[in-house]
Amino acid sequence: MKYLTEEQLQELAQFDTPTVANALEKFGLNSKIEGFTSPEIRSIFGKSTPIVGYACTAKTSGQAPGGPQSEELLMSYYQSIKDCPIHPISVLQDIDETPIASFWGEVQATVHKALGCKATITSGGV
Repeated sequence: MKYLTEEQLQELAQFDTPTVANALEKFGLNSKIEGFTSPEIRSIFGKSTPIVGYACTAKTSGQAPGGPQSEELLMSYYQSIKDCPIHPISVLQDIDETPIASFWGEVQATVHKALGCKATITSGGV
């Protein structure tokens, strides 16, 4: 996989999300009715500087019991952040119908910061 340079990411950060989405649409990779941001997605910090980077993804659940496989998946997810050469962004989907727990707290924030994670996007609790 070829990654963008720091300079290219900084240049990309000059554009807002709708502008980037409109540009990507020209490539015809997806239909015009998929890949949009739903109204539930919002910044909890209000206005801030745009962040660009590479998504490191995982799914979480407070209802599903953990086990050896969960530990392996977590370590694989951490490794994806560590291996990302530039601007990793954590993207976590809470798969519970109604989130009942939070993956994010002081420990996970510290771990992710130590791994170089630049931001978090989640459908779960924080």
